[in-house]
Amino acid sequence: MKSELKSEFSLLKRFYTFFFIESLAGVFAAYIVIYFTELGFSFQQVSLIVAVSLIAPLIFEVPTGAVADQFGRRISIAIGLFAGGFLSLLIPSTNKFLFIIIILFSMSAFNTFSSGADAAYLVDFLKEKKRSKLIRPAFGRVASIGLMGNFFALLAASAIVKYLDMSYLWYVQGGALISAGFFIVFFGEPEKIKPAENIRTAMKDTFGFARQGFGLIFAQRTLFLLVLSAFFSAFFAIAGLVWQPFFQEINIPLENFGILFAGAAIIGAIGASSSNYFATILKSNKAALILNDLIIGSLFITISFVTSPLIAIMLFYGGVFGRSMTYPVKDAFLHKHIPSKIRATVDSIKSLVTSTGGVIALLIAGYIMDTYGIQVSFLVGGLAAIPTIICYMLIKEDAK
Repeated sequence: MKSELKSEFSLLKRFYTFFFIESLAGVFAAYIVIYFTELGFSFQQVSLIVAVSLIAPLIFEVPTGAVADQFGRRISIAIGLFAGGFLSLLIPSTNKFLFIIIILFSMSAFNTFSSGADAAYLVDFLKEKKRSKLIRPAFGRVASIGLMGNFFALLAASAIVKYLDMSYLWYVQGGALISAGFFIVFFGEPEKIKPAENIRTAMKDTFGFARQGFGLIFAQRTLFLLVLSAFFSAFFAIAGLVWQPFFQEINIPLENFGILFAGAAIIGAIGASSSNYFATILKSNKAALILNDLIIGSLFITISFVTSPLIAIMLFYGGVFGRSMTYPVKDAFLHKHIPSKIRATVDSIKSLVTSTGGVIALLIAGYIMDTYGIQVSFLVGGLAAIPTIICYMLIKEDAK
């Protein structure tokens, strides 16, 4: 076992280091909603800010994913990181609603160059090295490493909020993204990408990849249901808008948010590391996904009736644990059904579908929070587990 782990880390150390550096940009996970509400924005305005940043993937996700397939994952990832980093540095300079929306939309647009491409980069590297069996555990390890990076970032965020100002978090985020961009450029594993002969050929191939990606999704029942489930599970993203004002409402001190969310990163790392064992014990990716979402939906519904800070924190950590177990299993399950040539494209289509669900969910949540109260939004998010579980149940054959 130890020799296997040593071999894995020797093979993937550059990937794991990259994902750790990138995860240090997660300083705003505990404060993003509070930052904007303290600028004087309503929950509906905050939800619109976040939703607009999710609209960019609907426009750019597929073509940029196809560009990554055509020109190389490393180049695509670096473009997204550098642009996101520099745009982050602009946000503290303004409190104008429209300007903030424009910056976040642009950040999200450039982020599509790396979303999907990073997973495809890792999977193809393992396949090239004939180590495909490592795909599922590697996704779990990446999730754990990312969450550990978030842990350190969030501890730093608490200190920054307590002793400096919340706006400084944007500079930390920008610096981490730019650093990750430099790492992938100078230390990323080489990849074999056959360049297009000219720009016209590249664009033709780009849209060709996109058509192939959509065609594959509609042709394969399992792939279609997994992508459809991504739409409904995006409603769990409501929690991302609700947790911070909810904790503030139940009188948890603001400077403790980073510590609280850092604890969630540890819980998430444990969950992600356990995902492979969980699916193995159940002997079914399908069963693992159904059970996870059933538990998460139940937790969300329970939270909608809770007023105790201690119980709220326990349920918060339970939801984090469940979600962190879901992603590695679902990603590995998805990628087993995708050919290498259009892997990034199909993963980007899944991200596009997820973003669509996220936009709808966030706009609904913002309205509900302003009109009916914060906790009602949890109830809506929990009910999203029903169609997600139905999608999983309709999958006839589990990946082996």
